[in-house]
Amino acid sequence: MSLTVDATASMNNPLWLRFFSKLDSVDVYRHNRERKIAIKKCNPALDESDTREKFNLLMDIARSYEKFEGDSCLLYYDKALMAARSLGDKSLSYTAAIRKANTFNLLGYFTESAEILKGINSRDLDDKQKLIYFKAQYQLHYMLRYNSINKQYWDKYDVFCETYRDSVLMYEVPGSDAYLRNLEKRYCYRGDYDDALVINNQRLSQVESTPEEALVRYDRFTLYTKYKGEPIEDWIDDLLLSAIADIESANQDIASLLAVEKYLLAIGEIDYAKQVSDYYYSTMRYYGSRLRRLHGFEHGVIINDQHTEMLSKRQSQITLALIFISILCSASLVLSLIMWRTRRRMEVLNDKLRTSNLVSRRYVLAFFQLYSDYIERLLMFRAKINTSTRRGNTNYVLELTNPDKNVNEEELKLLYKNFDAAFLGIFPDYVVGFNELLKPEYRYETLAPDELNMELRIFALIKMGEKDSNTISKLLHCSIKTVYNKRSDIKKKLLIPSSDFEKELAQL
Repeated sequence: MSLTVDATASMNNPLWLRFFSKLDSVDVYRHNRERKIAIKKCNPALDESDTREKFNLLMDIARSYEKFEGDSCLLYYDKALMAARSLGDKSLSYTAAIRKANTFNLLGYFTESAEILKGINSRDLDDKQKLIYFKAQYQLHYMLRYNSINKQYWDKYDVFCETYRDSVLMYEVPGSDAYLRNLEKRYCYRGDYDDALVINNQRLSQVESTPEEALVRYDRFTLYTKYKGEPIEDWIDDLLLSAIADIESANQDIASLLAVEKYLLAIGEIDYAKQVSDYYYSTMRYYGSRLRRLHGFEHGVIINDQHTEMLSKRQSQITLALIFISILCSASLVLSLIMWRTRRRMEVLNDKLRTSNLVSRRYVLAFFQLYSDYIERLLMFRAKINTSTRRGNTNYVLELTNPDKNVNEEELKLLYKNFDAAFLGIFPDYVVGFNELLKPEYRYETLAPDELNMELRIFALIKMGEKDSNTISKLLHCSIKTVYNKRSDIKKKLLIPSSDFEKELAQL
């Protein structure tokens, strides 16, 4: 894969804007999928004694969790397996066990998968079960092939993959997407790329759902860039369309996101790469895939290090700017003393003071943004250290670096404390003035002299010129719903017309 296109030109592709807008809405897509699963869990059949209907429902719920939440998927396959055993139906037990084994494959637990499949004799299975059995065996050996560091086993795994793929093609429905995908992969591995492309075009023409399109688009991107060696930027549309489709379907097992992350890193778009890396890491934790952690860790560390370096450079620039501001303020003071005698000089002085005030406000915002970025970077660093340490099974270090410990609250307290002190240092009468805008029953009378609460912080940022609720929520690390609610609730508390509030706030 080669990169030849200018990075700026590449990022002008409209699909990038669409991709990052989808990335901002991931919680909506996750919630939609969780809601659909919750509806299935409300089925009364789950509360009844073990029946064939209950088994089918448990299997359906387990499949709903596939590529979404690994632990829950395994849990419901276990429940289905218990139900099958309770019914004394060996055939159903085989079906649940094979599905569970394949889930282990996707999560990177190959030993557990191999143990399950080892206990199943394919001759005891019907044709439908043989199909999913051979798929699981193919998936297991494919994963072993491409995740094994022992090259001496590669040829052996390749033989198994070829054998099981042929078995899958024998039992798969001809013309189905699963059949065509296996056929396409076989052509790719044999170097018949033109034949593989014909199959991929056929698959793309008959996709009916978002998850199917994501897979076909990703296979198409891989065919051109990995197998045919063509430049990534020539086929970036297919990669982005695949990633967008994955996000819309709330697919947490997202190979396409890792490819996007690597591409952004390669063209030097560190800020964008960091945003994708953070989301990719969140899907790894949500889905619970050990395999995705192994694949994504190296690039995540590189991106985090480069992002840290970039933030350090920005901090140096801010420091230089502060020095320059200090020099300007000193010059302004001297100039104000010189020009004090005349009205014209007083007007110039007032302009300087207004400029100085604006610069101070921008300084507070820049400082606050820097500290907010520091918290995000610190949390991600701890999380990635935790993931790395897991591979060494060092329990003590895991405990020290566990990202689930209550670090966030401590960091936020420090962030809020510093912001409150900085802001009140510039606007010491802010709370008093704010109280005068409120009805007596809503005034803040019990706050410490150097402390703000969340509502006062939100309106402090608005006073300094930040009107966007989404940006405010990110700066304060609170939900956007909290910001909306606070901005909405203030109307009933005001002693003045709500239309005059922001104007009066700016003058405090």
